[in-house]
Amino acid sequence: MPGTYVNIFNDAERDEELRDILYVASYTGENGMSYAASLIYPLIGSATWELLCETNPPAMNDLLSTGIGGSAIGEVTHRTSDIFFDNSKTGANRVVREIIGTALNPIRGLQRILSGDMWHVSPYRGKRISPEPYTFEVGTGVRHMTTRGGLSHGMTVPFVNFTFNYGDRFDTSESHPYDHFRVNLLANLSDQHPTVGELDIVGRIANKELECSNDWNIDLGLYQLLKYIDHYGEDGVQEAGEYSIISEAVSFGAGIYAERHTDTYSLSNDFIASAIAFGGSTSDYFTHRRYNYGSGFSLRNNLTLALNRRITLGNQTYFMRLFTPKGLTPEEMGHKEENNIPTNTWGDLGCNSVMTSNTYLRINLFQQIKLDLSYSLYHRHSNYKYHPSVQAKSYEYKIGLTYSI
Repeated sequence: MPGTYVNIFNDAERDEELRDILYVASYTGENGMSYAASLIYPLIGSATWELLCETNPPAMNDLLSTGIGGSAIGEVTHRTSDIFFDNSKTGANRVVREIIGTALNPIRGLQRILSGDMWHVSPYRGKRISPEPYTFEVGTGVRHMTTRGGLSHGMTVPFVNFTFNYGDRFDTSESHPYDHFRVNLLANLSDQHPTVGELDIVGRIANKELECSNDWNIDLGLYQLLKYIDHYGEDGVQEAGEYSIISEAVSFGAGIYAERHTDTYSLSNDFIASAIAFGGSTSDYFTHRRYNYGSGFSLRNNLTLALNRRITLGNQTYFMRLFTPKGLTPEEMGHKEENNIPTNTWGDLGCNSVMTSNTYLRINLFQQIKLDLSYSLYHRHSNYKYHPSVQAKSYEYKIGLTYSI
């Protein structure tokens, strides 16, 4: 029923995630610390909260996913807020910029209030970061999800989608962590489904460009990744064997990006392999959560072909394999439940494989307006030590319009 869901990001975890975002924004932007040094403070903050303020035993999810995952979001909001803060602007434009910048980076907004920079006008724009190119897209439409295939069954949900690409991947100047990143956020416009349906952050930490002939550009990179996908079933709840849950919370990897541009087409391919220190995936039998914790790896590939700057074809493939090494037997779980003993376990002992494939078509209708069509397949295979294995498939059809800024 609406209002009774147990989301991966529950209220307490959202509060801790926000706290860790503020830690990163504070130490990277306001105290001038490096990306690596700033990672320490969210972990210290999470550990302090778990050990000294919580009444429950320390949770690995809160220590790692909110600490490291929060750092990724913090780096993104820190750099994005710098785009809006501008001391040279005046009037309504300035007011809107200050509101958005403060919403993205409250620590810097508070610092601007205390210093008077929020209402001070000067030719000096007050940027903390060297300006980087960026693109922002907002789209809306409907997505039809089903476990049977076709359009006759399933559920149709309106959505709004935000895509933000920051930085020049092939900038020849000295590179820094998160001088290039991309963010995709999908929000469901329905109280029958999780508000955040998808969140994907890929932040480049370091890179090496390769010189190639034949108009090819190649970039080798190290990345921090955060990926989250959540669905509810057709009756508004998550049942075993239905729609996949993906949480890649603490993940770092390496990848290769290649692109080629000609007068008639542009071709690019982006491949990243990552190690997942901590993540989550759908649980079929664990009664305390809808998801199991685990560690493992992921592979992702994005192939894009743009023709005459009018039509774009592409495919995004993602594979994640998580191992849940810490679990209880059904008898042990039953004993704890009967006696109200707290359960501190990662979930159902076993491993979970999830593959997604998204094929899409984009047509430029006008200069800044695009028509987007896509088809996605989700396939999950879960093997358990104490329970039968589960296989599940689901499908998604999506249509919408996108406005590019």
